[in-house]
Amino acid sequence: MSPGSGYIDAAYFLPAIGAPGGFLVLQGWYSAHGPPHRAVTARLRLDGREIRFPCEDPRPDVAAADPRLSPRAGFDVALRLAAAPAEARVTVEFLAAGSPCETIETAIADPVWEVEARAGFLPPLRLRKLRNLILNERERLSHATAVTALPVTGQIDPSFGCNLRCPMCQSHMIREQGYRLPNLKLDQLRAILDRYGDTLVRIWLSLWGEPLLNKQLAEAVRLCKAHDIWVLISTNMSVRLDDAAIAALVASGLDTIVLSLDGATQATYQEYRREGDLALALENIRRIVAAKRRTGSATPHLFWRYLEFPWNRHEIEAARALAAEVGVDEFGVEPGVLMDQQTYSLAPRGQARAEPVAPALLDAWRSRAAVRAGQHRYFGCDYLYSAISINSNGLVHPCCYVVAPGDAVGKADAPVARLRNAPPLRAARAAFAAVAEGKDGPVRAHAPCASCPVIESCEGHVVTQTSFRQLFDHLVYGTGIRW
Repeated sequence: MSPGSGYIDAAYFLPAIGAPGGFLVLQGWYSAHGPPHRAVTARLRLDGREIRFPCEDPRPDVAAADPRLSPRAGFDVALRLAAAPAEARVTVEFLAAGSPCETIETAIADPVWEVEARAGFLPPLRLRKLRNLILNERERLSHATAVTALPVTGQIDPSFGCNLRCPMCQSHMIREQGYRLPNLKLDQLRAILDRYGDTLVRIWLSLWGEPLLNKQLAEAVRLCKAHDIWVLISTNMSVRLDDAAIAALVASGLDTIVLSLDGATQATYQEYRREGDLALALENIRRIVAAKRRTGSATPHLFWRYLEFPWNRHEIEAARALAAEVGVDEFGVEPGVLMDQQTYSLAPRGQARAEPVAPALLDAWRSRAAVRAGQHRYFGCDYLYSAISINSNGLVHPCCYVVAPGDAVGKADAPVARLRNAPPLRAARAAFAAVAEGKDGPVRAHAPCASCPVIESCEGHVVTQTSFRQLFDHLVYGTGIRW
C-alpha cells in the first residue's frame, strides 16, 4: 500500500502584469496514511531552486471520501517565476516527517492558449467572460494597483430588510439604528447588468437582507441568467410563500439556494435565528423539492448551511438526518462567527483621505504576509479585484464584509473604470501590495480597509471568495460552480 494518497487538481501558468515572467499555480492535496495529522510537505525544483510548501489547507472532501486521510491536506500555491516554465510538465514530491511518500507528475496548463485555441468555437459571451477572467486573475496575482479587468463575481442585494433578528449579524446591527433601504428594482438590476453582466460569471443575489422579501426575486434571477451568470441566493427560508412563488423560483433557472438553518429543533434554532420559524422553513424546502420533482428540474441545488455554535453543536447529526428527510441535496457545517455589538456610521462617505494603518494591525498584516510568503501563498484581498458588492439602493462597497453607507466607494451607476479604480480601492490594493512585497515604512489606506482585521485573521477571506480554476472550467467545460 502506498504511504499516502494525493492528487494535483490544477497546474497552470499565467503571465504577470507589468513585469517579465509570471505565476505557476498548483492546487491539490496530499495526505499520509497511518498516524493522523502527520505533516506533509511538497517539494519541487524550478528555475534551479528547490521550493517547498506545506499541505495543510482544509480539504474536508478528502477526509469524507477516505477516513484514513487528513481533513487538512490541501495546498494552493502561486510560485513567482522569472520566465514561463521551460518544461511542459511539473513533478512534485511529497514528504511526511521528512521521508518521501510519493512523486506526482502533471502537465502545466496554459489558460491563455486554451481560450484562444477555442476562440472560434466558444459562444462570444463566454469568450468575453473568459478573457476578462484571465486578465482579472493576472492583475490579482500581480498585485496591480490600477485594474482594467471587470469583476468576475458579485454580491447584489435584492432586499436589505430581513424578517429575522440574528444577534451577531452586521446588517441587523445597522438596521437597529433605523437604517432602511428599499428593495432592489428590476430597472436597477438591468442597469447593473448592462455594465457588468457580460463579464460576471457568478452572482450571489443576496447580501445583507432576506432575498425572498423581494417579490421580484424570480424575475431578477431570470435577468441574470440571460447574461449567462451562475446565480445563488442565501436565505433563512422562514418566509410564507404561495405556490406561485415556489413555482417561479424553481422555473427561474436559479442554480443554488444556500439554506441558513442552525438547529434541528425550534428551541435550538431560534437561539440565533431569532423570530424564525423552523417548521415553516422546512415546509418551504419540502415544497421546493416537490416542485423540482414535478418539473424534472435539477435546480436549484439545495445546500443546508449549518453554522456551528456552542449551543447547537449537539444537534448537528439530527439536522443532517432532517436535511436528508426533507430532500436537501447537500448538508455542510461551518464555524459560526461570534461578533461583538457594533455601531456603524450612517453618514455617507465624504472626501476621506488615506490614513496610516494602525501599527498593531500593520504588524499583524506583515506577520501574516511573511508566513504566506514562506508558504508561497498569495497575500492580499480577492474582493478588491474579483468582486463587486452592491446594496439594494445602488451603493457599492469594498466587499461583502462592509455594510455601512459611510464605507461605500461609490454608486453602481458611476462610470465603470472610475468605480473600479476609486481612490479607496486603489489605496487598499497598494497597501496590501506593499505588505506582500515586504516594504518597510508606513502604509496608508482608506477606511474600512485600513482597519480590516479579516485579512490578518481569516484565511477564508481569500480562499472562499472565488476560484479562478473553478470559474474557468465552468466557462470552458460547463462544470458546476461550488458556492
